[in-house]
Amino acid sequence: MSESKGLPEGWVEVLLGKCGIWQGGGTPSKANDSFWRNGTVPWISPKDMKMLRLADSEDHISRSAIEETNVKPFPKGTVLIVIRSGILGRTLPVAVADVSATMNQDLKGIHPAPWLDSLYLAYLLRCREISILRNCSKNGTTVPSIDTSALHAVPIQIPPLSEQHRIVEKIEELFSHLDAGIQAMKRAKANLKRYRASVLKSAVEGMLTEEWRKDHPQTEDGQMLLDRLIRERREKWEQSQLKKFEEKGKEPPKNRQAKYEEPSAPDTSALPALPEGWAWAAVEQVGEVVTGTTPPTANRAYYGTHIPFLSPSDLEAGYAVTTGNSALSEEGLTHARWTPERTTLVTCIGATIGKTGFTRMPCTTNQQINAVVVPPIGNLPEWFFWTQRSPRGQQDIKRASSAESVGDFRLW
Repeated sequence: MSESKGLPEGWVEVLLGKCGIWQGGGTPSKANDSFWRNGTVPWISPKDMKMLRLADSEDHISRSAIEETNVKPFPKGTVLIVIRSGILGRTLPVAVADVSATMNQDLKGIHPAPWLDSLYLAYLLRCREISILRNCSKNGTTVPSIDTSALHAVPIQIPPLSEQHRIVEKIEELFSHLDAGIQAMKRAKANLKRYRASVLKSAVEGMLTEEWRKDHPQTEDGQMLLDRLIRERREKWEQSQLKKFEEKGKEPPKNRQAKYEEPSAPDTSALPALPEGWAWAAVEQVGEVVTGTTPPTANRAYYGTHIPFLSPSDLEAGYAVTTGNSALSEEGLTHARWTPERTTLVTCIGATIGKTGFTRMPCTTNQQINAVVVPPIGNLPEWFFWTQRSPRGQQDIKRASSAESVGDFRLW
């Protein structure tokens, strides 16, 4: 031990190699079944080093393995350090054994000297993780490894034993407060999710605006708005048909209107009652459902930087989808479909069915996303999005799992 400048009074600096008795580990022969069958002695390997205190291990060896091989038990309180593992590329696992056990060859153990607290040493090594990985790692090894000689030369600051105990006590007290805070945040997050769902449920069932409606009579109720949407949808179809015949230089047939397919109304027999002035509508009565496409990925000329190309992961932004992780080029746009801003996007394929987003910019999407393009009448596009984010909307989407059955829709 040696006193060092800059340390508190009573503290000393010691090389890690002098902090106790070091011990290595090993692996009993897998070919000898008696070493492993019905084993009762913990055999610790890097996969067990996930907690600060270890009371057991995933694998166990028998007493005969200890008697007949060089794998020997270490005492309770030994500080374990992983010295060879792929995990060393990002962290340095350190733990204290709360039981007598054995370890494999990828670990080193330190039986701390009488003047050193095991937990203090473990916390200190965890604190030094970055510098140890930087200064003690071996070069040129296939598996990331720690050079034991360099590890022995790491200087460790040691306070008096009573102060070590107090430091450990304070660390664990503060960590306990942090853990309690984390649990409280998790509970708050869960409660917030339930509260959000409750607000959306109240909104789409009319309870949220019940008092407001008494003072704000509507000049156009839900059924009137629905009739207007259906009428304008038909007019838009007729205009597109006339344009097609005009471009071909042909007279439109007299029976062309018979080819128009009226959108189906929902079956309301099993649907709940709505507030006065509201009306049920099927999604296809209100908006156009467009499924995205993916240009051939083998042709990199289809991909660029300025035309947003969205996939389900981009819908994490929810109500504010303003960018995407991928983009198309002008050439790639010829193999995709534009989606206007203020459009509800719904994942229709895969494990994330039902994930919804609301795009704030024109974009394109891949084939896993259905875009529901709703006419920009007032806040109708936003209202549609929130109905699909409501508990009932999410249930309908996941149950239907198809573009034509995104869910029934409530108009006010």
